[in-house]
Amino acid sequence: RVVGFTHKMLKIVRQSAKEFELLTAMQAGWDFNPMQLSRYEEPSQANLIQADEVGFTEFRLNVTYDQRLHARLGYYTFGILQPDCPTTWLGNQTIPSNALIVFPREEDMVAISHKGFHANGLHFRASYLESLVQDLYGMQLDNVLPPPGLIELPPHLHQSLRETMQSWREMESYRHLLSPATLQDQQEELAIWVLKGLLSGSRIESAPHRKGDISLDLALDYIHNQPVDSFTAADLCRQADCSQRWLEQCFKKRFGITPKKYIKCLRLARVRKELLKANMEERRTVIELASEQGFWHMGQFAADYRKLYGEL
Repeated sequence: RVVGFTHKMLKIVRQSAKEFELLTAMQAGWDFNPMQLSRYEEPSQANLIQADEVGFTEFRLNVTYDQRLHARLGYYTFGILQPDCPTTWLGNQTIPSNALIVFPREEDMVAISHKGFHANGLHFRASYLESLVQDLYGMQLDNVLPPPGLIELPPHLHQSLRETMQSWREMESYRHLLSPATLQDQQEELAIWVLKGLLSGSRIESAPHRKGDISLDLALDYIHNQPVDSFTAADLCRQADCSQRWLEQCFKKRFGITPKKYIKCLRLARVRKELLKANMEERRTVIELASEQGFWHMGQFAADYRKLYGEL
């Protein structure tokens, strides 16, 4: 379900869908590559308010995702969780609700979001933010922007940023009264509070790698870089340098599922990706695509696919 319109100065979109691919408002400032880890039970929502230089998104995802994402070319992108957001992981860190997330512009950032994930994205056109920093501080943005990761906001800045975000949510109700000058002020205010957070906040450093984090990272690196049907559970444990029980505990803590279930979700995601981009000229069958990911029993594959994605 999509509700949207374009005002002379604003594009506003409200979307509700079970399929992540239909939540196009999510793509305003990010390039997303999500892997679904739990089945659809209720629709997810994504809302977008897009002005000339600034985009504001709010989304609630009702599925668990292994997210790999980075800022879209030509944008600087930041995120902030809502207070009711369940535990969300950025790499091996949990994200506090008072943290400003700085997204990379080239390499992927890996995050784990669970059912009920509720957050906001703040997207700034690169030329706009660079020019604003030069005008306000007489500096290059590179001197203000920290490396990708988490910035802990001081309480007063955290509160001010949330109040400004609320004013963006309310913009739809008075959109017809907006003047170009008012909208320019709204865009600048949101950008300034983010910049103040970057300048005054403190970087949240990763905790020292614990054995569980090291084992999990080794396992994930191996899983994502090997043909999924070319190794056994024993191979995976050898690569992770831990027991099967320990590895299962690590996976359940971060993803809520076992390594075996994670690998099956990855295989299903790869098949789904190929199905979505397949065209008639390729003339590839579902059996061919499934077999490439190690599915040999088509009845079981069909059941697993329908259970996870809720469709044939």
